[in-house]
Amino acid sequence: MLKTKKRDPVVRHRALLERARTYVSEGKKAQARKDLERIMAEDSDYEGLKEAMDDLGV
Repeated sequence: MLKTKKRDPVVRHRALLERARTYVSEGKKAQARKDLERIMAEDSDYEGLKEAMDDLGV
């Protein structure tokens, strides 16, 4: 589960980014935004985050 912070941040952030991309492809932008904001709160320089936010229009 991605809610726990026990996982390594690299793994958790990658999973959140991939899930956000899936949500976008399904038209679930609000859910995608939540995942991307979770990454941003912990690591605003995470690779691919800016592009994902731009794709979402945030």
